[in-house]
Amino acid sequence: MIGSSVLNLLDYDEYINERLNSLKNGFVFNDVHIYFRNTFKNQDMYSYSSNEFDIENKILNKYMTMIKDRKIELEKTDYSFHNFSYQIIDDPSLFIFNQSKFEIYILFKNTSKYNKNAYGFLVFSVKKEKSVNDVKKHITNNHHLEIFLEELNNFKYQLINYNKVFDSIDQFTEILKIKYSYMPYHMNNVANLALEMATKLELNSIEKINIYFASIIHDVGKIYIPAEILNKEEKLTDEEFEVIKTHSEMSCQIATNIFSGIDVLEEVPKYTRYHHERFDGKGYPDGLKEDEIPYLSQIIGICDAVDAMRSNKPYAGAGTFENIVEELKRCSGTQFNPKLVPVMIDVLREVYDNKYYIDINILKYIPNTSLNYINKLTGQHHTILGNLNHFSSVMKFGFEDKNMLKEIDSLESIMNAKISYVYLDNLYEYQIQLDSIEDNQIEISNLIRIPSDQLFSVNWVTRGDLILEMKSVPVMIFRIGAKGLGFIVDSAIGSQILKNKIEIGNMRFKLEVDSMSEVFNVNIRMIRHYLFNDDYRFIAEYENIPENERDSLYKYLFKKQIREKMIIEKRS
Repeated sequence: MIGSSVLNLLDYDEYINERLNSLKNGFVFNDVHIYFRNTFKNQDMYSYSSNEFDIENKILNKYMTMIKDRKIELEKTDYSFHNFSYQIIDDPSLFIFNQSKFEIYILFKNTSKYNKNAYGFLVFSVKKEKSVNDVKKHITNNHHLEIFLEELNNFKYQLINYNKVFDSIDQFTEILKIKYSYMPYHMNNVANLALEMATKLELNSIEKINIYFASIIHDVGKIYIPAEILNKEEKLTDEEFEVIKTHSEMSCQIATNIFSGIDVLEEVPKYTRYHHERFDGKGYPDGLKEDEIPYLSQIIGICDAVDAMRSNKPYAGAGTFENIVEELKRCSGTQFNPKLVPVMIDVLREVYDNKYYIDINILKYIPNTSLNYINKLTGQHHTILGNLNHFSSVMKFGFEDKNMLKEIDSLESIMNAKISYVYLDNLYEYQIQLDSIEDNQIEISNLIRIPSDQLFSVNWVTRGDLILEMKSVPVMIFRIGAKGLGFIVDSAIGSQILKNKIEIGNMRFKLEVDSMSEVFNVNIRMIRHYLFNDDYRFIAEYENIPENERDSLYKYLFKKQIREKMIIEKRS
C-alpha cells in the first residue's frame, strides 16, 4: 500500500530523540517522559516517553493535576534555576519507570509577570547507583542539561505556533473556496502527490513536512486574483496570465506570516515562491533554472502541473494517463527536472491502476471533509462540512460553519458517524468514534476505512437521470458496481432530497464499452450521503433489480474491467 512507509509528518519525537542523544554525553539518565499542556486552552499539547510507564502513579498524577489546575509547584521542590524547578524522588513506590534508583521531576513555568503557571514537566529515570547529593550536583552543575531545558522551553512555543498554522490555513482555504470552489481540492491533491513523490525520492521527515505544507498553501496567494480570472474556462489572455503570475509571490508573503516562529518550517515560504520556476529558466517569478530552483519547489511544480492536467477545465484537456505521460515526457528538461519525470510517472501509474491508497493517518490536514451521522433521538441524517487536522497523534474535525455545532445536542445523541473526503476523484469513507468536543472541534479516533469494494467495482463517470417523486433530476454518476452506484447532485437538489427524507428513486443511465451500448433503468435506495463544497455525493444500492437487467449490467462491468486490465498491461 502506497503511503504506509510515510513517517508521521512533523516528527517531533524524532526532534526530541536527537536532543536527548546530545544530552546523554553530559547527563546520566535512562528513560524519560515529557509532557506539555496548552495552559491558554487548558488542553494537552504534547507527550513523549522513551518507555512504558505507570500512568496511575500518584506523583505523576499530582504533577498533571497541578498543571491542569494552573498551580505553580508541588509542596517539595529541591532546587530551582531559571524557569525550572526540580524534585528528586528516591521512594521506589513512587517511581513511574521500572528499575529506577532515582527519578527527577523537572517543572516548566511561565516567566511572565502576568502568568507564572506551570505548563509542563519532564521525568528522568536514573538507574545507576548514585547518592542523592551526587544526583543533585549532577543537575545543578550541568551545562548540557540547562541547554536541553532551554531548547524544550523554545519547543513549547513552536508547538503553540504549529497549532495556529491550521487555523490560518483554514481561514485562507475558506476565502479561496468562495472565489474558486475547486481550489481546496487542488491544493490537497498537490500536497498528497508531493508527499508520494517525497517518499519515492526518500526525502527525510523534515523535507516531507516542508513539502507538504508548502504544497497545501502553494496557491493561497490567489485570494488576491479576481474570481472571473480564476474561474475562466477559456485559455487566459496575456494580460490575465500576468495577473495570475503574481500569486506565487503573494503565497510566499502569506506563508512567511503563517510559519513565523516555527523553525522547522522556516523554508516553506521559499518553496512556495518558486513552484512555478521552470527547469529551462523560463518560469516565474525570478527566472531561475536547473539547480537554482529549490529541489522541493521543483517537486511541487510537477505535482501542480499534473493535477491541473487531470482537472476538468476544457483548456487543461482533462488528461488520461496516456496524455499526461506524453505531456510529462514532452516537457522533460524544459519545464520539469528530467530526473523527476519518471518518478511522477510511477506515482501516476499506481493512481490510475487503482493500486493507490493514501492513508488518512499520515495526513496532517484535509480540507473539505464531510462528517455524516444519524441523530439517535430523531433518526435524521446529518451532514456537516469541515476540515480534518491531525496533530501529535490526535485527529480533530473542525466545523466550517461554527453555527453547525449547535446541531449536535451531545455526543451521546450521535450514532453511525462517518467521515469522507475526495482525493484524485476517489471517495474515501471511514467509520469513526467521536470522543470529545472542544473549541468548535470534535476529537475523533478508531478510524476504520469502509472499502469501496463492498458496493462498487468500477470507476465509471457517466451522466444519468434520477427520477424522484415523478420529477427528473440530472446527476453525474461516478462509480458503478454489481450492488449499487454513486452519484453527484448539486447542493440545492441534495438538500431537497434530505429535507423531504427521500430514500427511494429510479436511476436511468447509459453505459458504453467498445461497440456496445445500453440504457439501464434501476430502482435505487440511497443509504449514505456526503457534502463537498456545492455538491452532494450519494451512495445507493439497487432495489429489486430484474434478473435479466442485473445480468446485462454484470456483462458491461466485466467488459469494462477487461478493457481497463488491457490498458494497465499496456502501460506496464
